[in-house]
Amino acid sequence: MPIYNSYEEAMMAMGVGEHTQGLKPQQIEQYRFYEQQVEKYGQYDPGILANGAHYGDESPFASDGLICANCVYYQNNACEIVQGNIAPNGICKFWIIPESKLQNTTPVDADMILQIQELLMSGMSNEEIMLELPNITEEDIVMAAAEAARTN
Repeated sequence: MPIYNSYEEAMMAMGVGEHTQGLKPQQIEQYRFYEQQVEKYGQYDPGILANGAHYGDESPFASDGLICANCVYYQNNACEIVQGNIAPNGICKFWIIPESKLQNTTPVDADMILQIQELLMSGMSNEEIMLELPNITEEDIVMAAAEAARTN
């Protein structure tokens, strides 16, 4: 198992980019899909028609962390895939939010870290581990690997 000098170095080595850190495999594929759609057809409009994102400037799920400001597409009152000025507390149907930014997530406990470490030692890939343990993220795997390196 490689040893990395920093968390950022480990994430880059695994091919996890800035926008996809902390995402589940399905979310990463969703991110890539919509990025390709926008490259091909242009940004979605904020409305409710066929090319609409169903955007609203106030999320009814803000208390759960389901807001544009937590979405991987959001940056500085703009969205990579939806046209217009985007409110940080807004929401649309294309949101992709890492679980770590949601309010009702549970932290990975010591038993889960040990389980992740065992799966890493067995030779499973990160994607295989996330399929085996659906409530963890790639960041959890990196944390478990770093903890194993510190204790060995």
